[in-house]
Amino acid sequence: MWQPYPQEGDAHRVKLGAFLARYTAGMDRAHASAVTGLWEAWNRGEGLATAWPAYDARREIIAYATRQWCHGLCTRADLATALVDFADNVLVG
Repeated sequence: MWQPYPQEGDAHRVKLGAFLARYTAGMDRAHASAVTGLWEAWNRGEGLATAWPAYDARREIIAYATRQWCHGLCTRADLATALVDFADNVLVG
């Protein structure tokens, strides 16, 4: 669960939405909806009682998807390496 700090113009909600879109991209629609519903309810501070049952019913499958997502992140280059590659290949070219 991520709770971004509140920002002017509700920018934190946009960031949360962008993260959730990437995080749930490989999930079945119902699972993604359950994750999104719970995280958004948590960040609003309301609706948790409604969002929790849908999440809880899919928790094991969501946990598996999360492990897969983490594995995918681990196979990517670290940020420093990616920035050097970007500078070499795009900026210097």
